[in-house]
Amino acid sequence: MDWVPDLRQLRAFVAVVEEGSFTLAARRIFVTQSAVSHSLRTLEEQLSCRLLDRTGKRVAVTAEGELLLRRCKRVIFELEQASRDLDGLRRWGQTRIRIGAPHSLCHFLIPSVLREFRDCFPRCEPVIEAGDTTVLLDRLSGADLDLVVGLKPRGRGDEGYRAMFKDRLAFVVSPFHPWAVDPSQVLSSINDHQFIIYAKATETHRLIEEWLEQKGGRGKKPLVLG
Repeated sequence: MDWVPDLRQLRAFVAVVEEGSFTLAARRIFVTQSAVSHSLRTLEEQLSCRLLDRTGKRVAVTAEGELLLRRCKRVIFELEQASRDLDGLRRWGQTRIRIGAPHSLCHFLIPSVLREFRDCFPRCEPVIEAGDTTVLLDRLSGADLDLVVGLKPRGRGDEGYRAMFKDRLAFVVSPFHPWAVDPSQVLSSINDHQFIIYAKATETHRLIEEWLEQKGGRGKKPLVLG
């Protein structure tokens, strides 16, 4: 059976079932009673089954009608929700924004920024997704994200990028570590120490590797996070 659902027919069917009356259903969906009757008659003809039993002014749902009712309620809800979502996309401040950021920024920067964002755009829902900047930028290119906050990877053009702030990478050591006592020892003894750094796929890892190569040191095999 080839059947193309008509939303007006489905609305009329649901209204008749829920109101228990063609007259009340017509008032509910703002059409004439004859239009409701025509929609139901056409729907039954298209489906080749009886959906309602009519006894005088009373209306009862058949087994086939019960089955269709469950399905078409879901269809109507999804279509109405899609209409609301599309309407929201047409008006800034009525929708959501999908933001990608590295895990470190999600912990230390994004929470404070979100508070200010919600104050400025109370009707816009931010959705935050954490990950490596390179992966997030690929998702941005595929329209899965609206904005990415993170380190700008090497080899990418300047178009579409806006500098927000400069960050500084630093060694973090115990107060009793020799480097804390005498920072001048860092470069001369860098190969004697093991570091804990981000995963190899991250931009931060690549920056650290480049810096070590420039300084002529590699250090011991690092402990990699992630």
